[in-house]
Amino acid sequence: MKISYYAIFEYDGKDINISFPDLKGCLSCAWSKEEAFYMAKSALGVYICDMPYKKLPKAKSKNEIKLKKNEELYKITADFYVKQDICFVQGVKSNTSKKAVDEYKIYIDSLPDSDEHGIVQEDNN
Repeated sequence: MKISYYAIFEYDGKDINISFPDLKGCLSCAWSKEEAFYMAKSALGVYICDMPYKKLPKAKSKNEIKLKKNEELYKITADFYVKQDICFVQGVKSNTSKKAVDEYKIYIDSLPDSDEHGIVQEDNN
């Protein structure tokens, strides 16, 4: 099976920050566009690996995602399969226990609200 989500490549000087608007906390970075595609696919695979299939977030349409001047939008696809309602991603070693996955989800849910790119803005006051 295949699953796709949009990734935002934000250009910051020589760096590329990668975020997935639909996947809270799924972030990566790169120094080149070629590396950014590789890192985005890896981040997507790690994010959905061990996730219950029924809990996969619904992907937004391209038109629902707003970009800034220094951003580009790319559809990133990962190959995966489902076994006993759990997602496994080809190329990602799955050795995470169910308890660890549940604890991670509790942690992610406890994070402050983020913007549409999954980025939490820190209050510097």
